[in-house]
Amino acid sequence: MKKIKNNKFRIFVITLIACVLILVLFMSIPRHKASDSKKQVEKQKQQSLPVSVVDASPEAYSALITVLGEVKPLWQTNLKSQVNGNIDYISPKFRAGNIVKKDEILVMLEKSFYESNLASAYEKLAKHEVNLIKEQQKQREAIENWKNSGLGCAPLSDLVLRGPQVKVAETMVEAASANLRQAQKDLDYTEIKAPYTGIIVERKVNKGESLLEGDEVAEIYGADKARVKVSLSPRQWDLLPDVKKNMIARLYSEEQNASWKAVVARQGLRIDEKTRLRELFLEVENPFSQKPPLLPGTFVEVMLSGKKIPGLLRVSESALTESGEIWYVTEENTLQSYKTTPVFYKGGDIYIYPPQNVDFPVLISIAPNITFLNGQKVTPKVIGDN
Repeated sequence: MKKIKNNKFRIFVITLIACVLILVLFMSIPRHKASDSKKQVEKQKQQSLPVSVVDASPEAYSALITVLGEVKPLWQTNLKSQVNGNIDYISPKFRAGNIVKKDEILVMLEKSFYESNLASAYEKLAKHEVNLIKEQQKQREAIENWKNSGLGCAPLSDLVLRGPQVKVAETMVEAASANLRQAQKDLDYTEIKAPYTGIIVERKVNKGESLLEGDEVAEIYGADKARVKVSLSPRQWDLLPDVKKNMIARLYSEEQNASWKAVVARQGLRIDEKTRLRELFLEVENPFSQKPPLLPGTFVEVMLSGKKIPGLLRVSESALTESGEIWYVTEENTLQSYKTTPVFYKGGDIYIYPPQNVDFPVLISIAPNITFLNGQKVTPKVIGDN
């Protein structure tokens, strides 16, 4: 029994010692790592790392605002029939993809019903005009008779001098004239014409069909102008010149490797409640005559020239890290970083405000990497001209 107790005590002591050793070992590991990490940072700072830089000095640069937009026709119409009728004629040019001129006839409806209505309207107008002449003659006779009566006072009723009768006759003539104009308009509507010079996007009728008032006949895009609407942030808007109308912009399509000239036509006078952006509207003259044609639906990069902004550094886009930092070399040949947001981008370069309290030109690293540390010793190597 005594031997069993001694064995239990011995096992307990061994287990306790093992636990203490494991705890000591566990606690010593992070200290070594932290110590090693500090030593590594200090070692990196003391090492002279070669760094490619450019020397940059602040200058005044003209801003460039680049946004995306979609080309759309200035005019886009779903052409509809204004009257009922059977289709008598369809123009050979009434095909998707064809350009038609303003007032060119696309479809003609059967006219006999509307010609009959027009003739009837002429007849009714003529009858009412004759009736008006008769009433006016009767009014003159009544006035003359009243004067010759010698009563010397006004009649008790306007009917005596036939004033109301003449007024009714005049109203009937006016109504008949309006009816005639409507009959003429209905007859004109049997010829469905292009509302403007444009391109046929889709034809929606065929020979032998009948149309009801309101039926769609075609979808037409205007050919004289295209428009591009872009949305700008308040920061981008502030970069634009004060006078924006008639300002020239460039449109660029990466897919076609082509560019076009556009003109600022007008500006939005409100801020979008959801996006907090403000709109600017551009137009392109004769888009289908451009080389290459500027087609509706094309996505383009819109480049707008802005104000001249002083005190900017121009450096390569590669100088800006993903976290928005710029690294530069101090007079003591050590690295230093600062956060910045590019004022604008142009041709692979960014235009930024310089760091504070530095002498110029300042040496900007053009290829920073994740191993850079503030205060790290470097050997700057100036690359080309900035």
